[in-house]
Amino acid sequence: MRKGSLLGLGFVGLAAGFGALLLTPAARAQGDGAAPAATGAASVAPPAPSGETPPAPASTEDPSKKKAAATGDTTPAPAATGGVTVSVGTGGTGDPSKKDEGAKAAPAKDEAAPAPNPFRGSILILDQSMTAVSFSKGAQLTPQSLYEWWISPRVNYNFESVKGLRVTLRQDVFKEWTNTQDDFQSKNEWRYTDTWLSAGYGMPLKMISDKTRLGVGVTFRPGISKSSRVAGQYFTLGPSANISHSFELAGEKARFFKSLNVSASGLYQHAFTKCNTACNLGDDNLQARMGANGQVVQDSQVRFGTLTGNTLLSALNFGVEIMDHLEFDFSAIYISSFSYAPSQATLADGTVVPRSEADTRLRQSSWYLLMLNYGVTKELDLTLGYYNFSSVLQPNGNYRNPFYSPDGARFFFDIIIHLDAVWDDITGADKKKGGKGTGSGRVF
Repeated sequence: MRKGSLLGLGFVGLAAGFGALLLTPAARAQGDGAAPAATGAASVAPPAPSGETPPAPASTEDPSKKKAAATGDTTPAPAATGGVTVSVGTGGTGDPSKKDEGAKAAPAKDEAAPAPNPFRGSILILDQSMTAVSFSKGAQLTPQSLYEWWISPRVNYNFESVKGLRVTLRQDVFKEWTNTQDDFQSKNEWRYTDTWLSAGYGMPLKMISDKTRLGVGVTFRPGISKSSRVAGQYFTLGPSANISHSFELAGEKARFFKSLNVSASGLYQHAFTKCNTACNLGDDNLQARMGANGQVVQDSQVRFGTLTGNTLLSALNFGVEIMDHLEFDFSAIYISSFSYAPSQATLADGTVVPRSEADTRLRQSSWYLLMLNYGVTKELDLTLGYYNFSSVLQPNGNYRNPFYSPDGARFFFDIIIHLDAVWDDITGADKKKGGKGTGSGRVF
């Protein structure tokens, strides 16, 4: 059987396997008499940790795959994340819950309104992607077909005592089935990224509009991943911000193109590392290398080249609600990584080697995404999309095509499970809620 056929079967098999996990909660929701509802979403892997050069999405912050930068949740209003992570792709009205207002039964006068779900916005992303060159063997001299899974649970806790305050726990796990790109992993080895621990505060900017929201926050990422440990990175820390506004197009009563949501996000991260270059965290793992004077010395350095000390991720997103439950999103993300300054090189006779005046420590990457999101039920969203993640400049100094590069272009298919809706099904909460939401967008 050809490799292309095997990869195609992989797509079908994964979708079937993931879909089987959803039958129970979806069937239970319908059995309770609740009309299916959803908020469609798509997702990408986060950009690479600040202590390393961003690879092809695996993602930031994900930058979000990568498909980013540094940002994680899919609440109806992106700013509700507190700007903790960069949210893009929140198209439609930016508040999918409003779609259900007409279907909710008004509580009796003596009946207290149900308490809001403190885990609202929690999701589980099941993603699979393939490089564009996997469909064309002639696209490269040596074909590098890639097929990869990405699993990303993101659990939120919202504090009802302080409206708008939220904490988020996120952990990304990847498995590349084709063994073509990762320098630190063995074939078919599961790999995990640094854990995201975020806290943020979101609020509406009523001085501007009721449809404008602002969020600010902070993200802490301990360096537990294999790549961070190899680089000698302890953790990354930094603030973030997000602002979004929903524009009315044809209006709420229209059948098509009801609204347009625009959002801008920023995330800054500083990497706290043991060395300016990749080095072992433990001194019990030294290795021999040749010094400048020609002598062999024991050193903790594992490779040359300075690490990234500071990373700035900026994102702009446009989301159009095509019709109920169906949304199109476009996201443009730029990642600027500033590496540490290298130390002076000195020859054996004491001569200092001068550095070039044209030397730069800035590395820039771009990430463009196109996504089509559909809300199947309130527990399940499906997303089909394409993205290109690559450096801004080619080795010859010319600008790359931001929409295609041989190693960075991918097609992806996502299944998004809304854990808060599943929890409501299990506990029997909010049974009267009906209808479906619109796509809640891609999150990093």
